[in-house]
Amino acid sequence: MKITLTSISGTALSLDSFQSTSVVTEEGVITILPGHEPIISSLKPGLLKIVWNDSTYEYALWWGVVQISPNEVRILADMIEDGWHDLEEIRQRKRLTEEKLAELRSQWDLISMESYIGLEQEYLKDIAREQFTLNR
Repeated sequence: MKITLTSISGTALSLDSFQSTSVVTEEGVITILPGHEPIISSLKPGLLKIVWNDSTYEYALWWGVVQISPNEVRILADMIEDGWHDLEEIRQRKRLTEEKLAELRSQWDLISMESYIGLEQEYLKDIAREQFTLNR
């Protein structure tokens, strides 16, 4: 069973076989094994784990789509990161964003929804990065 992991910047990973993979979908975390039933599902920000040759590869993913067929898994995500992140820096950014979001919520009639959604999206990215860093 083949797996392809792609983002806006291109293909991050392509393997001709893998043992298992786990991904966070709208319905919750699913584990995919070779021969899995066909599914198309939207992804939530979170951790992607791929087991291949008895090694585990982890990626922080942001919104996207997973398409599963009995022979192939295709994952298309807006953000795919596998690099190291400073956990304290992530947590500080999350705290500051939480404060900004709370402030904006207290001024609903004066804010731009575009600004609010942008902050919320950055917050969700940091949640995925935090999960990735904690699992390292």
